[in-house]
Formats: sequence, C-alpha cells, structure tokens
Amino acid sequence: MNDNSDLIGYIVSVPIKKELYEAITNGVILNDLHINPTMFQKESDYHYIVSCVILEEYRYQNYGPKLMETLLSSLNGRACCLTISKDGYRLASKYLNLKETLNDSVSVFTK
Repeated sequence: MNDNSDLIGYIVSVPIKKELYEAITNGVILNDLHINPTMFQKESDYHYIVSCVILEEYRYQNYGPKLMETLLSSLNGRACCLTISKDGYRLASKYLNLKETLNDSVSVFTK
C-alpha cells in the first residue's frame, strides 16, 4: 500500500496445501520457521496470511484494516493466520474468527 507514492506497508498471503491449513489451524505449526516450503502452491483454496506490516508513522490510521479488507475480498476459499503481536491480534480479530489461543503469544485465526 502506498500513500502519495510512498510505500507505507504491506500484507502477504500465500496459497497453501490443505494439509498445511489444517496443521496451522489445529495448532501443530506455531511458527513460520516450521513450514515446509513444499506446502506452498501456485493456486489453492487455502491461504496463509503471513504478515501485515505498516510503517510506524502510518500506524493507527486505518491502513491495516484497508489492507486486510482488500486481501480478504480477493481470496476465494479459506484463510488462516497466526498472530504473535497485540496489534496483529486486534487486526485479525476484527476480520477473522479466533479458533484458538495456543499460548501467551500465539493465537490461530481462520476465515
């Protein structure tokens, strides 16, 4: 996303195999580092929202929600994400369903 040609943030979602979607949503995988790259696909009905980042000076100006709304409206099928920050949790809980809180820092959300 940009504001007057300045990059202010991004959101990343990748198509994944159903098996990876199930592993994430069932709490088997708690960290991106544990994802086998062969579980990514060019196209899929399952998507993993990897990251949403807004530069600090643009935070709390509704850019995160705009990115999430744009992403979710473009996805067909199911989506999931793991949140590790308070801001990530707030953004995910506004647009996705909390499936489970796995520990003090990780929650699983699905659509």
